[in-house]
Amino acid sequence: MPEAPIKVLLVEDNPGDARLVRLALATSRAVRFEVRLVASMTEALKVIATDSFDIVLLDLSARLSVAGDRGSSQCRNRADSYRGADRPRR
Repeated sequence: MPEAPIKVLLVEDNPGDARLVRLALATSRAVRFEVRLVASMTEALKVIATDSFDIVLLDLSARLSVAGDRGSSQCRNRADSYRGADRPRR
């Protein structure tokens, strides 16, 4: 039985860069990735409020728009709250 894909939230406001990240992940032969793209930290926080991800790839130059660095802290805290005994770190 194939292993479930690794769920990735990609926070990237540049479509070209997002395309490159998707292509890089698609070349993996060992692991499948399921990528969800959002363009801002505000969108990322809305998405992780309703869905869980194994990895969040954050473009540090993307529009943070959630009080600067507080947005990435909120994202990390939300991710930590999802992690439990059934969701080990990879």
